[in-house]
Amino acid sequence: MIKSIYIKNFVIIDELRLELNKGLNIFIGETGAGKSIIMNAIDLLSGKRGDSAFIQKGKDKAILEATFSLDDVYRDRLASFDIDYDDEMIVYRLLSESKNIIRINNQTVTLNILKAIFEDRVDIHSQNDSQYLFKNKNQLAIIDRIGDHDEVLNKVQELYEERKALFKRYDELKKREESPEDIEYYEYQLNELKNADLKLEEEEELERFLKNYHNIEKFSQKLNDCIDRYTREGGVSDGLYMIIKNLNEEDDKIQEIAEQINDHYASLDDKIEELKGILASLDVSSERIESANVRLNEIRRLKRKYRRDLKELLNYIDELNLRIDENLNRSKLLKEMEEAIQVLDAQYAKYAQDLSNQRKEAALRLCEEVVEATKGLELKYFDFAINFNKCKDTALGNDDVSFMICINKGQDMSPLNKSASGGEMSRILLALKTVLNKLMQLDLVVFDEIDTGVSGKAALAVGEKMAKIACDTQVLVITHLAQVAAFGDVVYFVYKEDEGENTKSHIRELNDEAIIEELALMATGSKSLNALNMAKDLINEARSYK
Repeated sequence: MIKSIYIKNFVIIDELRLELNKGLNIFIGETGAGKSIIMNAIDLLSGKRGDSAFIQKGKDKAILEATFSLDDVYRDRLASFDIDYDDEMIVYRLLSESKNIIRINNQTVTLNILKAIFEDRVDIHSQNDSQYLFKNKNQLAIIDRIGDHDEVLNKVQELYEERKALFKRYDELKKREESPEDIEYYEYQLNELKNADLKLEEEEELERFLKNYHNIEKFSQKLNDCIDRYTREGGVSDGLYMIIKNLNEEDDKIQEIAEQINDHYASLDDKIEELKGILASLDVSSERIESANVRLNEIRRLKRKYRRDLKELLNYIDELNLRIDENLNRSKLLKEMEEAIQVLDAQYAKYAQDLSNQRKEAALRLCEEVVEATKGLELKYFDFAINFNKCKDTALGNDDVSFMICINKGQDMSPLNKSASGGEMSRILLALKTVLNKLMQLDLVVFDEIDTGVSGKAALAVGEKMAKIACDTQVLVITHLAQVAAFGDVVYFVYKEDEGENTKSHIRELNDEAIIEELALMATGSKSLNALNMAKDLINEARSYK
């Protein structure tokens, strides 16, 4: 769950720090006060793409930060991305004109990692969600999310891609019939490249050898100079000899020094011999240097000629072999491909059918759960079904699904987007969200005015449903209905004020007395005694239900 959120310079929010509670968190306030902006911030912190449009006018950056409590799922995901954690997860985002920084527990991450951390854990219902559910491909995705058929779905995708690749090769070979001149040219290229006997790392090795040779040349000159300075006539060796000879005196102290110099002289001679040995080992024949240059030039010539690097040239040899073989054995290969395609067709059909059967089982379960979830939502004759039709083969199988509903007695089932009023659709979406939350074990659910178009007894039923979801999941709700707000475990009032030339959004947590007053205003527009008593009755009824 989300424990706290900090927002700075975000749209019309100057600075806001908010502590959130588990259970049902209700946000109320006038339209445009900034309630949805807070939800937008949570959306960005859980992986939605953001840009500089969210930055408050006159500011150069916006900052968002949220603290989440951890469970085993979050811990496993953080560990998979080598992100350190203790008891909490702190998500930070900075938006500016020039950069977009994301950090989790002070470690910089990408947007894709942020999305992966919150995937299937946070569900934010915006007022556009009904459009999402109207699309058949999204309805199929919902069935796949709740169904336990990932293994067969992956197999269908694998077979589809394999068959697609084979179809492409087959089509290319069928269309391409090379002339004898083309084949002769391919054979010429193949012979040239084969005779070159190219090796993947050879170019680098030759360049390294020649570079080392040039370094050796410089080093050898220095060694030669050192050895020459020691051994040449009148050099260091002759000088030391004369020093020892001139110190041949009977004085004991001088004699001792002369012997020590003589010992060092002998040792120095040995070291010079070692240097001569090193110099001899550095000798590289001119033939070897010439051979390396010739070979390197040949490799570079082939790279220029074929406009490929060394790795691509080696791959081109395989490609030429394949082309020549395909043309020499074209009929046989076409027949083998046709047979392989038939095998893949049969395998794909089998797994696609298995997938369809498993989807239908998941769809039946979804239908039962949705119908059960609508009980109490004032949808007396509601029924829900999912139609399956076959479509062309895709990587997701060959199912085309359509969510069908019936709302009125004696009415036929019809597509989801053609049957319900705004208020009915809100309640149906809430029922779907309730089921998805139960099946997917979400950590956080956000409802942004899902109760639009709902009133009266149905509004009370919506509040009950949200309270039920909040038993297992943290729920944040934006509402304009007193019947829904009465169920809040905590209620926040969002308001805006003019400050100088700008309008700023603020928020405060309401105490029990303030909740009664705001609910009275929401329901009747006044704080009369009757209105306040009605608000108290709503709260008592909600508490009794909870």
